[in-house]
Amino acid sequence: MVFRVLGRIEVRGRNGAISLGAPKQRSVLAGLLLEAGQVVTVRRLVDLLWGSTPPRSARTAVHVYVSGLRRALAELPEATLVTCGQGYQLDVDPQLVDLHLFRQLVAEARSVDDDTRASELLRGALDLWHGPALVGAPASPVLDRIRSGLADERLAAIEERIHLDLRLGRHSYALSKLVELAAEHPLREQLAGMLMLALYRCGRQAEALEVFRKIHRRLVDELGIGPGPELESLHQQILDTDVALAAGPEPGVATQQPVSIVPRQLPGGLGRIVGRDRELAALDALFDRRDRAKQAAVPISVISGMAGVGKTALAVYFGHRVVDRCPDGQLYLDLRGFDSSGAPLHPSEALGQFLRALGVPAGQIPVELPERAAMYRSLVAGRQLLIVLDNAATGEQVRPLLPGTPGSVVLVTSRNRLDGLVAHEDAHQLPLDTLTPSASAELLACVLGARRAEEEPRALAELARLCGQLPLALRMVAANLAARPGGRISDVVGRMTDGNQLAALGALDEEKPVVRAAFDGSYRGLRLEARQLFRRLGLLPGPEFSADAAAKLAGGTVAQAVRQLDQLANAHLVEHVGRDRFRLHELLHRYALERVRIEDSQPDRESAVRRLVGWYLHTAKAALAFLSPEFLRLPKPRTGDSPPKAVFTRGADATAWLDVERANLLAARDLAARCGPDTVAGEFADVLAGLFRPDRRLAGWCPTTAVQV
Repeated sequence: MVFRVLGRIEVRGRNGAISLGAPKQRSVLAGLLLEAGQVVTVRRLVDLLWGSTPPRSARTAVHVYVSGLRRALAELPEATLVTCGQGYQLDVDPQLVDLHLFRQLVAEARSVDDDTRASELLRGALDLWHGPALVGAPASPVLDRIRSGLADERLAAIEERIHLDLRLGRHSYALSKLVELAAEHPLREQLAGMLMLALYRCGRQAEALEVFRKIHRRLVDELGIGPGPELESLHQQILDTDVALAAGPEPGVATQQPVSIVPRQLPGGLGRIVGRDRELAALDALFDRRDRAKQAAVPISVISGMAGVGKTALAVYFGHRVVDRCPDGQLYLDLRGFDSSGAPLHPSEALGQFLRALGVPAGQIPVELPERAAMYRSLVAGRQLLIVLDNAATGEQVRPLLPGTPGSVVLVTSRNRLDGLVAHEDAHQLPLDTLTPSASAELLACVLGARRAEEEPRALAELARLCGQLPLALRMVAANLAARPGGRISDVVGRMTDGNQLAALGALDEEKPVVRAAFDGSYRGLRLEARQLFRRLGLLPGPEFSADAAAKLAGGTVAQAVRQLDQLANAHLVEHVGRDRFRLHELLHRYALERVRIEDSQPDRESAVRRLVGWYLHTAKAALAFLSPEFLRLPKPRTGDSPPKAVFTRGADATAWLDVERANLLAARDLAARCGPDTVAGEFADVLAGLFRPDRRLAGWCPTTAVQV
């Protein structure tokens, strides 16, 4: 759910709740969501916020709150806030707003003839509530009336659900809810009547009669009236032990026991997988752990890696390979952690799917998450299952789906590392890297056929390199080639070299290149500041860089850059290659460059590059001043950057920095020449002249091509 008003007013983005600013801004959002897709006048919003005594600045304040909402909702493609005449309209799918989905489900429940189906629909509707409605919006006369009306809608749905449960014979379940509700609404006769009936049908006749005595006394004392005729009649029937009140077990549910089912949910997999022998051996070891006598923990492996690296393919391939070691079946679920079309699958919904797969009738599945998790753990206890939880976003999404006792093996795939599962559930990390050049060529040959691969071995190797050894990219480009029997590998290599590699990596029948779409999911899952750093990494002249360089691109401190780089590394968008050094995959580098050109203005891009160039220049100059001060000839230009805080104290440190940054230094020189000012480019040439002396190790360096800003 993206928009929530049935509880605290919230907007849920890919990274959790979006900040909505001032409390009255929440009230404005609530007003727009209550009438989603309809024009809400400024006058209506003023009434919502202040009632009949608004301040003189009320209309201006509403415009300010709406402007703030626009900024907050800017990253949500699901909603558009537009100005319409004298008001505003929030265009959003009603099913993404919990209130409208609640009303839709209630209306559908009231229209069906099947009590079991109606009960399920009402359960789904009530699951959308997370406390009183419109929490977080300040009190006002209009909002208070709306809150009261919504509370009545909720209570009516609850009563209807309990009424259906009593008709279906779920007396014990209904009783557990009715005791609390009747205490909250002691004068509501309908609740009292249902509580009396549930108690009576559970063999607690005396308690049922006591409920009547209490509500009778309250009604007389507080309102001066007695119970209505329906409650009086029910009381008399209970006194008479009327057989008409008896009810049999729930048709098709209470007498129905979970069917013993061996689930086989794994999707179809690859006939062959290449370059993953080490990883397959590590997964085999999970079953060895399981099979050891009295193993206390459930073996769990977290297969993590960048988008397109083959995590799902490996898990599914392995699952089919060990089918004989899972006599009780395989459970599989796509948790949609990085799905661009909607929110990640909630653990409660995931448990519901698993329980149905294990044979639990829909009517017996509990409503609350803890109860579902407990039932699930009971059903899988001692069973030898393989449970594949694909595309998990967080450890919290996975944790309720883990068995509580040994017997099963769990594979989790994610673009994030899910370190929490390693720390608290003793999960085994299985990071998945891109393929080696030889394995990449083998994968291409598997799809293209050995003959075509042998005809153009050099082009095949170059194609693998252009795909960054990424399995998804390799399979896509090979599948496109295989669909054109007359096409040559070298022609594809030429097009990818001259044009956009990402654009070439899509299926012929898909509008959006699949590799770019996969990267989109990872990118949208980042926090805003990490997104900015990632896309600015596209401005780097090479794939490897330091945290200091990243900080200059982002325009923040090194400590901030390190935190953001850790987030990117956790999402497998960058790779740690040393202390405070990182690497960006070639295809991700191109993707980042696309994003920065789309989302950052040209002045912002040029400013980031100037900061980067200035840092390289200052640090190179510091190294040269330490090693050979006689070679510094030009004065320091006014670049606006302060000298770097780090100072070389040993010649070995200066030389080591020059060694690791040599390619980036030469590329930074090219950037300085392209981006100016001339004084910076001139000083860079002066510094590099000293570094390129014939007697220095830098003399053999080869220049690189700078990125186009």
